[in-house]
Amino acid sequence: MNKYGLFTKTSYELIIMTHRDNIEQAKKYFAGIKQLPEEKLTEIFLVAEIKDNETIKQSITSRSNKIKYSNS
Repeated sequence: MNKYGLFTKTSYELIIMTHRDNIEQAKKYFAGIKQLPEEKLTEIFLVAEIKDNETIKQSITSRSNKIKYSNS
């Protein structure tokens, strides 16, 4: 299982983290917690994988292009 985080879009602040098999499962989990449809969730927040050897900020900034595409 991989580690995924739900982040604010403006400051990349971590809101909540989960362990899931893929990013789609993480989005579904976060959407359920926030009681939002997945489409609305990704309009408001970023969902990204967090690697163990990186800080959260490194994890987000190094994947900025991937995040944009995964939230589309």
